[in-house]
Amino acid sequence: MRWPILLASSGFVLASTPGCSRTVFVQEGTPMRVGPAARMRLYQMVDGDWQLSGNALDVPEGWYIVPPSMAK
Repeated sequence: MRWPILLASSGFVLASTPGCSRTVFVQEGTPMRVGPAARMRLYQMVDGDWQLSGNALDVPEGWYIVPPSMAK
């Protein structure tokens, strides 16, 4: 399956540092990896259109999130 492509469309990742949390957008040309215990709704390509999943999924730690330009 093409889960990395689906993850790319999510467009954001939560980054944590000791004592604070912040949202970080995936920068063009910069892949990121999923951290532990990630749960999110994903987009998938259906008949040429991106559709948001109806439920949240557990995403395995270590999977990559890339900007759409890298998923082509």
